[in-house]
Amino acid sequence: MNPQRPAPTEFVQQPAEALLPGVSACMIVRDEEQCLARCLSSLAPFVDELCVVDTGSEDRTVEIAKQFGARVRHLTWQDDWSLARNASLQMATRRWILVVDADEELTGAGGAALRRAIRSTRRQAFLVRQHNLVGDQQAQQLVLPRLFRNRPEIRFTRRIHESVMNSLIALGAGELTESNVHLVHHGYLESYSRSRDKHRRNLSIMRKCQQEDPADLYLLHKLSNGLRGKEDRDERIAVLEEAIGLSRRLSLAERRSYPFLPMVFEALSSERLKDGKLGEAIEICEEGLATFKEATDLMFLRGDLARRVGAEGQARKFLGACVGRGAQSPLYLSNPDTRGLLPMKGLIRPAVEADRIEEARLLLGHTLSMRPDDVSLRRLEVEVKLARPDTCPDGIDRLDRLIEEFPEDPDVLLITGQFAWSTGEAETALSLWRRAAAHDADSDIGLEARCLLGLGLLSTGDLEAAFRLQPDIVARDLPAAACKLVLSVIEAGPVELDPAFDRDRLTAHVLGILKELLAAPGQRAATRFAQNAARYEQVLPGIAALLLEE
Repeated sequence: MNPQRPAPTEFVQQPAEALLPGVSACMIVRDEEQCLARCLSSLAPFVDELCVVDTGSEDRTVEIAKQFGARVRHLTWQDDWSLARNASLQMATRRWILVVDADEELTGAGGAALRRAIRSTRRQAFLVRQHNLVGDQQAQQLVLPRLFRNRPEIRFTRRIHESVMNSLIALGAGELTESNVHLVHHGYLESYSRSRDKHRRNLSIMRKCQQEDPADLYLLHKLSNGLRGKEDRDERIAVLEEAIGLSRRLSLAERRSYPFLPMVFEALSSERLKDGKLGEAIEICEEGLATFKEATDLMFLRGDLARRVGAEGQARKFLGACVGRGAQSPLYLSNPDTRGLLPMKGLIRPAVEADRIEEARLLLGHTLSMRPDDVSLRRLEVEVKLARPDTCPDGIDRLDRLIEEFPEDPDVLLITGQFAWSTGEAETALSLWRRAAAHDADSDIGLEARCLLGLGLLSTGDLEAAFRLQPDIVARDLPAAACKLVLSVIEAGPVELDPAFDRDRLTAHVLGILKELLAAPGQRAATRFAQNAARYEQVLPGIAALLLEE
């Protein structure tokens, strides 16, 4: 660490003329002995002083901080991150401030970039990129205003999810640019019990803050993100609805000043999708796109919704427009996969289902070059090869390789079950689909597995077992809607069909199922369908005549 002047006895904001060149690293800590040394070791070669506010540690945190030459201030915790953050800023004696958390680590290249950035004579602040580690993978990256000049006007606001952005906007700092300073965040690798306790504590504080300021859009956004448990879902949806309701009271220009709003529209639209309310999901998505036309994640979701309801032209338009796009905002980076991998998958799947094999092969070749180890892509590749054994004789070999490498992956279980079914091994197929369905009840892959299992049970005559699956089949796409409709007709149960589905394409999917049922021994399911179908003419006109066509 560079030499520093003696610490003052009182931590009072230094006047601008008294500030020394360089950068102060400012942090707040509490019981961080597990990670603090790693953090301070990474900072030491690149910063000029360490300013640490301890809010009540009972472990070796303070001792470790002092071993690295940090100046330490003790502060009673008051459920207010801004208060503690601002106390650390007040300690700083250098012209620039870098805000760091104890569970973060400054990269070497980021440290060099830090020294370059503070030579700026024009900028008031820079964005710092945070890489969130989850297991051995990197989660979505964030860019945050963590590097800024040491000025008393720049202070954190909000008791939780604190930020200096309000101060920077008031100063007229303009659009922030990236500093190329990179922080690796290890916090998600902490023990489950600790992260769970912190999460529940943070939720409690956010709820109190929301009661104090119910019109704070950013707080609603962060609260909705925190409500991630199944038991929190109703509250999450209510918070998202409240946020969108507040946004509707703003002018177009005002809405655009909230770069996180596309995430709010995307989140509520995705919740509607989970419940099979595709028409509502589309309306919410389009409302968001009306304001944020460049929001790639929203654009991808709109294309995905179009694919699910059978509007293939719209799906191609939106998904195709996503490929290769940039992030919607430097402050809110969209999921990189929505700019490449996911829209390409969305274009491949309809081509496979419509037997446009050459188109699917071309798209697959390009997409596999982007992500050769993606299991769902390799499953699509095997489907294409098995569909054309005359020109792709290695389909079974590719399937065997997938089974060997990923025997319990749900994508592999699904396609292995489909192959087993096509070769007459019904019991093997049903067993594989049961295993796939058990992986994730809320995922699309779990939904597909339940549909295949339900239709397989119908074909083998076990109608009662198929009916038990029906409540867990949510009509989130055409195949699931067709499966649920057929099960409901055979069971003579109620049907609610979202009006967003393309009726011709849905009819085609139902007809494909009926062909399978007619080929089944005994045709028990087909007979029940024929007996009940006339009752559902208002749901799907012409449904009673479908068996006659066959």
